[in-house]
Amino acid sequence: GTIPEGETSRGWFTFDDTQLIGAQEAVEKLCKQMEDEGPFDGILAFSQGACLAGLLCAKHAQSPIPAWKDLKFIIFVSSFVPSH
Repeated sequence: GTIPEGETSRGWFTFDDTQLIGAQEAVEKLCKQMEDEGPFDGILAFSQGACLAGLLCAKHAQSPIPAWKDLKFIIFVSSFVPSH
């Protein structure tokens, strides 16, 4: 939905009737953070973060994410499938 004027987003991304808004930027931000602060053994992702982790998996399947070379697991908790 639309964020009211003067407020900031409290999620990784938002969505409207036709598209995810900010998801690509969130994926890029996480890829950079993983590269800068890794290596990580795994990812534990909840709710919208788990949906975002799924988007990261899709990105990794298309073009390998270098920071993922050491990942051993990803745990998705209360995720959902992005439908836009």
